[in-house]
Amino acid sequence: MKKFLLAAALVLFSWGANAQETMVKVTGPVTSGAVKGLKSVKLADRISADAQARTATRAAAKAPAGTAADYLVYDDEAVYGFIEDNSQLLFPRMRQMSLIFGDGGKVYIPNFFLTSLLGSETYVEGTLDASGNIVIEPGQPIGTVSQGGYTYNFSLYKVDATTGQMSNDPITLMLDPEPKTYVLPENEFIGAFMEQGGQTQLYTFMMNLQLTDKAEFTSMLSSEKYDYTYDEMTDAEYLGQKSTVDAWIDEDGYMVSTSLMPVYEDAMFNLVKTEGASIAFPSGLVVSDDIVGYAIQFADGGMYTANSATFTYNAATGAYELPADYAVGGLFYMADETGTDQLYINCYYSNASLKLVGGGTGISAVETADKGAAVATEYYDLSGRRVSAAAQGVSIKVEKYADGTSKAVKVVK
Repeated sequence: MKKFLLAAALVLFSWGANAQETMVKVTGPVTSGAVKGLKSVKLADRISADAQARTATRAAAKAPAGTAADYLVYDDEAVYGFIEDNSQLLFPRMRQMSLIFGDGGKVYIPNFFLTSLLGSETYVEGTLDASGNIVIEPGQPIGTVSQGGYTYNFSLYKVDATTGQMSNDPITLMLDPEPKTYVLPENEFIGAFMEQGGQTQLYTFMMNLQLTDKAEFTSMLSSEKYDYTYDEMTDAEYLGQKSTVDAWIDEDGYMVSTSLMPVYEDAMFNLVKTEGASIAFPSGLVVSDDIVGYAIQFADGGMYTANSATFTYNAATGAYELPADYAVGGLFYMADETGTDQLYINCYYSNASLKLVGGGTGISAVETADKGAAVATEYYDLSGRRVSAAAQGVSIKVEKYADGTSKAVKVVK
């Protein structure tokens, strides 16, 4: 069912390595143990005064003419400070954006790099080719930041997977029709390159980009709505807050939801639900630029990262409840007074519960009727890439049936 409904994975990447040897981290979170330099920091505090002023006065650009359509955007992207064995860790990110389809086969895609600073008002222009793929010419501007008397211009390019340098080859997003999805080919990278004073360098990058038509994708799933209650710790403590969470779920319990961290309202989450039992929140999804969502456990007077946090169903309250010693929060790296990067927490949500609107536990039982033999079987690794057969470790096997339905199961070798 595309990567949105597959387990999230961490990608370890180092320029100069063979792209085919990219390793997928599935054993746990990047950082184990206590969160260093624990404190709560508002998102605005991480932006310089010059950049704040620029953001506050930025006028929204006029959207290009055409028909807008909502798309779910997935990518694996570099996050500042998260390094392992001298290699950059890439984390999965999900969000929603509106693409605009104009005349003459033009497609306009909002900027999706560094949106907390550059915004998404700038559009990248692509053209539909004869096969329905989107072809994007390199070097298109995506934003400008003025800071400290300097101007930094950012542009979109394909990244050479061997050297990490910009490539002048066009970026092609391949059409996958069911549901309509535009996919950056496997092992290709795109990046935001920063130019200042005639010097250009790679600032950040991503891989495994997918843009999926939201209406087509959600029509294939069951939809649910939850009342979300929580205590929020950001710049201050806000108790007993409430919001609503929308979710889409398949028959095997793979679930995509809107944000469980309302301060990051555009973030989307990949969850796993067991009806009448639990909803699992996995660590390691990007919730904003350079901020990663993590399960947090309170223990021994401190806060510790965990692989996941589980909302367990309480029949007495009719809600899925997070244990009192757990929270979900946003983590980021920032240099301390000595210039050493430390891991900080930007916000967290505790005493949280999800209650299905209308009552009950949610999805109906998984269909057990005999569908006959599968007409096709596909395998995916945990980063969502299709593979020829189940590999060593954990894979996802997707069986497709003649009635158009499918079933996904985990395979362990």
